[in-house]
Amino acid sequence: MIRAVEGLGPADEPDRGVLERFRHRQRLLLVFAASFEDGLAEAELGHLSGHRLELVRRDVTLVLVPADGLGRAGDEVIGPATCRWLHERFGLEASQFALVLVGKDGTEKLRQTGRADLAEILAAIDAMPMRQQEIRQRGQ
Repeated sequence: MIRAVEGLGPADEPDRGVLERFRHRQRLLLVFAASFEDGLAEAELGHLSGHRLELVRRDVTLVLVPADGLGRAGDEVIGPATCRWLHERFGLEASQFALVLVGKDGTEKLRQTGRADLAEILAAIDAMPMRQQEIRQRGQ
């Protein structure tokens, strides 16, 4: 099920609570791109999707943030104003491709530009104290 979390008109205010709704529940992997129809972004999403199970096991939700247009945060649609706000919030240019890992505590843990280094992302998650606790509790 997809939920709209803001109006979709150009004059809408950004939904500044979009990240907070995931806090303490999910880690976020924000994927920033000018568009998700360009070759690099499309290839990187395919690469990440191929490792969905590893991301799900680590409680990671993908957040797709185009420079302009509709994005996604898990099953939520995020509007253009929120996408622009997220670019500003993380200090990224509209044309820049980047991945930003946000921990369950809401803080930035890792930033990558260019191609995704999934091994580095997973290692960063596995080194987090909260993840270590989850591994002990779940017996993973």
